[in-house]
Amino acid sequence: MVPRGAIRAVSCTTDSIHCLGRHEWVQFREKIPVAEYAKLREQFHADRFDADRIAEMAVQAQMHYITITTRHHDSFSLFRTKQSDFQSLQSPARRDLIAEMAKACSKHGLGLCLYYSHGRDWKASACAQQRRMGWQRAPRLRPTRSRVRLR
Repeated sequence: MVPRGAIRAVSCTTDSIHCLGRHEWVQFREKIPVAEYAKLREQFHADRFDADRIAEMAVQAQMHYITITTRHHDSFSLFRTKQSDFQSLQSPARRDLIAEMAKACSKHGLGLCLYYSHGRDWKASACAQQRRMGWQRAPRLRPTRSRVRLR
């Protein structure tokens, strides 16, 4: 599993002990307000993301597929979307990391599994965690089913 996203922009000290537990749940665990967390988009560069190298390592490890997080609970998308500007293409990275990963997997004969968190979106007003964390006053809404069309 390849986790990526705005959280990778959260700086850690050189002492790795300070980074322990600071991963994709950092916004929730450290009670970072949605508006403050959204600023991390401007620090997301993805300089060290090399889809081809990841695919090469997977082949060397005799893996058959790669699973990558396309969008986690923080709502930061690593692909082009019209639904939000909270995405890698609207960050300093200016890259569609999922398209890069798909191309690399195809090139190396690997399957690609996409992890997309849609049931727990911390930017959505109906999210139970927003109310519990006091991020904002969110109305209680009944979830609706949405359909996603993949091309």
